[in-house]
Amino acid sequence: MANYRPVSLLLVFSKVFEKAMYYRLNQLLQTNNILATDQYGFRKGLSTEHATFSLTDNILMAWNKKIHIGGIFCDLTNAFDCVNHDVLTAKLEHYGIQESTLNWFKYYLSNRRQRTKLSINKDQIYYSTWEIVKQGVTQGSVLGLLLFIIYINDLPMSVELVSKAILFADDTSVIVIDKDHPALNRKQSLP
Repeated sequence: MANYRPVSLLLVFSKVFEKAMYYRLNQLLQTNNILATDQYGFRKGLSTEHATFSLTDNILMAWNKKIHIGGIFCDLTNAFDCVNHDVLTAKLEHYGIQESTLNWFKYYLSNRRQRTKLSINKDQIYYSTWEIVKQGVTQGSVLGLLLFIIYINDLPMSVELVSKAILFADDTSVIVIDKDHPALNRKQSLP
């Protein structure tokens, strides 16, 4: 059960409206080069192959220079469900989303309700109670993946002094390089 992810069933009209907002938001991000170049997930023209090449290239360059290299590999559990709405809207505002559009995103994220449907067979169907979603981005939506990428967009910049991050959505590889082995170990243990 822990491996199942909630997927929202959304109205067709909602998806059409989301697609228009996705296009506008993505255009702003692309035009202003806002998204981290180290994020390869769910971006046009980028794939797991690009992320794998970047990771392999960084490792081989370090080996060729006879530099010590270490890696930290993270797959964030339920990452899309952990997005804090206040932090996400603050990031949207920081990236230039203003006034009515920012208010639309706040409304879009707040007061969503969801419930779980369990079908044992066609005669045995069970429903949980409706609950308000207090955090996370809607999976199954048009905007969910882009909003998640915005949410973690500053991760590569936060580690760049001691390492290099390579992201594919919620999968993160952090490469740590140093000529001195004890210094490499210290870098890998930094919070």
